[in-house]
Order: sequence, then structure tokens, then C-alpha cells
Amino acid sequence: MKRSPARQEGMTLVETVLAMFLMTLVFTTVATSVNLLAGTSNSLGQQARAIDQLQLAEQTIVRDVHAATCATALTIPTCLLTVANADELEFTADLNGGTQTLEFLINTGTNNLTLSTNGGNPVTIATTLNTTLSNFNALTAQWTVGSPSITYSYQTMVQVTLVKDSPTVSAHAGQTTVSDPSIEVWNIEDSCQSAWQQDPPNVGTTDQC
Repeated sequence: MKRSPARQEGMTLVETVLAMFLMTLVFTTVATSVNLLAGTSNSLGQQARAIDQLQLAEQTIVRDVHAATCATALTIPTCLLTVANADELEFTADLNGGTQTLEFLINTGTNNLTLSTNGGNPVTIATTLNTTLSNFNALTAQWTVGSPSITYSYQTMVQVTLVKDSPTVSAHAGQTTVSDPSIEVWNIEDSCQSAWQQDPPNVGTTDQC
């Protein structure tokens, strides 16, 4: 009687192929997860930098607008900041021990927000802004007195809204907005109140400024 040969220990070809397939599946899943987490982390980091950049731009604008005097050497009864269009604001301000001419401009070619001082080269303070939504709006105190009439115009408050297109996250684009609806223009406010006290209109005691 013949004895059957002893079964050799080890893995069959089918078992080896199956093990390799499972290992490949695990490695692929892990690599995909790592790439996804890295991409999300990078996008969130870009969004955080976008917020920081907008806050810096807004703080710069607020600081300078607080110190604004007029767009040019205007005299009473007019003291206005120049708003050429929805993406530009120009005025003079008492800063650094002197009067400086400042121009904030959103470049329509690059969508960057720049600041020029005394006609110098523009310095970028925020990038890739959405120009269709970024704007400078002004609140003007006006009244008319006398015969012939004189119209007093003072920009005592400015609203600034900056909108930045946020980086795409998981194929969904978002936007980051920083808005300050009531920036007081201190120097123009003082001039307005002085003019009002000297020549108030016949509308009771309401303070137009």
C-alpha cells in the first residue's frame, strides 16, 4: 500500500494573490485618506490666511479713515472723501506728524487692494478681492442755509466692505467678508460740528453731524 506524500507547509498561489490584493487595498485606502486630510488642512490654512489678510486690510483702512481730513484742500462748507467708483477711496489724512494723501484702490486687473501714499508706488495689502462686491460707501451730512443758499456737505462716516473669494474646499467655493458699517471720520466730524454751530439751519436743534 502506497502512502500519500506529506502535504508541504506554505501558502498557495491563490492565497498569496489574495493577500497581496488585500494589502494593496489597505495601502490605497490609507494613502487616499492621508491625501484628503492634507488637502483639507491646506485649504483651511489658506482660508485662515485669507481672513488674516482681510482683517489687516480692514484695520489699515479704519485707522487711516479715522484720521482723514478731505480728499483735497477743500474748505468749508464742503469736506468729502473722494469715492471715484465702487472700488476706490481717496482722501488726505493727518498721519505720522503730517498731512498725507492716501488712495485705496482695488486693481481691476489683479483684484488686489493697494494703498498709495502721496502718489507713490501702490503697496498691496490684500489679494484676490471680489471687485463686484467690494465697495466703499459714505454717509454725508448735508444741509442748506442762507439766501443765496449754501449747501454744507461733510462725510462724517464711511462704510467699508471687503469681500475675498475663498479657496475652494471639496469643490465648493466660498467667500470671506469683512465689513465695518460705521467708521467715524474724526477730523471731518469736528469740522462739521463747528460749521453747524456757526451757521445752523432752521430745523430745530437737531445736530446734522
